[in-house]
Amino acid sequence: MGTDLTEGVILATPTLMSPFYMERLDELTTRFERQAIPSHVLKFDEVTPFKVAALSGRSAAVVLNMGSELDPSRFDGLPQILYYGSNVRLDGDHVRLDVWEAARLATNHLQDAGYEDIAYVTFSAHAVMESKLPHYTERLSGYVGAMRDRSLPTRLIVSPGADQDEIQAHLRGNIEREGLPGAVVCFNDRTARVFVRVLHSLGYSVPKDCGLVSIDNNRWVSQTVPSLTSVGFDYDSAADLVVDSLIRRAAEPDLPLQQFVVPPSLHVRESSVRVA
Repeated sequence: MGTDLTEGVILATPTLMSPFYMERLDELTTRFERQAIPSHVLKFDEVTPFKVAALSGRSAAVVLNMGSELDPSRFDGLPQILYYGSNVRLDGDHVRLDVWEAARLATNHLQDAGYEDIAYVTFSAHAVMESKLPHYTERLSGYVGAMRDRSLPTRLIVSPGADQDEIQAHLRGNIEREGLPGAVVCFNDRTARVFVRVLHSLGYSVPKDCGLVSIDNNRWVSQTVPSLTSVGFDYDSAADLVVDSLIRRAAEPDLPLQQFVVPPSLHVRESSVRVA
């Protein structure tokens, strides 16, 4: 026997919320409001048996997590759906952004523009090198696969830590030691913005000296200088899938598992336009 969601839903989010997560959360809360379904945001570090029990009136959960930081089993007993950026769980309802294909699409775009010396830039050294978060490693794997498909050498520019000064110093040091690549695929739009800043500090510019494509296509990327070519997703459709699927799961708990993959799309702007 199913249940409706009139008691509301828990929206479980990363403890540290980036602008990307804030946009996704806003899309979900707006849609639940349209359905007259109350929602309560719970950060991952707050997801304890006591806290979940205190919200026992909530009748379902959405786990908004682009990596694998939270075990969704903490919400056992509640209808739930995972909104993930990677294929980390196949035994539950799941809306997944195909970030592996996004990285391939970004790399292919630069290759088709005539670039061969293409590097991959990320800040997440720990995650990449130890392969702990599929959200990180799938993007890297997509880039590596696209380069190997055309028998081109790969290059990683990986900066440790989260301190902005440390990140920028590491990026500058890498470029000064190993030279500037012809183009880069950046892990996300934030990485791209920092990379452009570092290049400017070294006297280079994008796209004149280095082509660039990022991933995620946040709302602000068309307003940067230069505007960023970015591979993103139809986030509105993804949010609709999350909400509609959760409503169906609550009403029909015996439904077969619902698995949805949201494909990427390329948005070409100034940063990847090759300058003669």
